[in-house]
Amino acid sequence: NNYLQFTGCNCSKASFTLLGASGNLKGQSVTITIKSGTTETITLFHGYVDEQETKDYTTGAVSFVCYDPLYTIGQTDVATWYKNLSFPLTLGSFRASLFTYLGLTVVATTLVNDSIQIDRQYIPVNLAAIDVIKAICQINAVYGIINRSGQFEFRTLPTITSTTYEEVAFYRNIDY
Repeated sequence: NNYLQFTGCNCSKASFTLLGASGNLKGQSVTITIKSGTTETITLFHGYVDEQETKDYTTGAVSFVCYDPLYTIGQTDVATWYKNLSFPLTLGSFRASLFTYLGLTVVATTLVNDSIQIDRQYIPVNLAAIDVIKAICQINAVYGIINRSGQFEFRTLPTITSTTYEEVAFYRNIDY
C-alpha cells in the first residue's frame, strides 16, 4: 500500500525444549528470565504453554511452544460486551471498558483520539477481541503489546527531530 497501517498487536512466542519434563503442562504459566552474575533478574517472556510435544524417550526431551496472554485473550468473543455498551461514548471509555471486560491490566496512558465520541455501528454476531484492539491501535496510530511485566502497553514510534534516525527499541528473537 501507499500508506502505513498501525495494526501491530502481535503476541510474543517462546519455544524451548526441556530435559526430564513430566506431565501435561499445557495451559501452565511460564516465565523465562535471565541473570548474569550479580545483575538483577530480567524477565524475557511471560506466557502460557499452548503446545507440548510428546516426550522423546531416547533423550527425555519435551518441546514446548508458549504465547503471551494476548494470544488467548485476543481470541475472546466480545460481541456480547459490545452489544451491552451504552452509546455514544468516548473512544477512551470504550477502550477502558474493553480492557476491564478482558481482565487485562493496561499501562496508564492517554491516546490521541481518546476524547472522540463514537456510536454503535453494527450489531455483531461474533467479534474477536484482537480485532477490536487492533482497530483501537490503528485509530490512535500506536502499537499494542503485552510487555514483560504482563501488562498491555500502547507504544508509539519516536518523533524524529533531526535528520539522524533514532533506534526504536523492539523485542528481538533470542536463540540460546
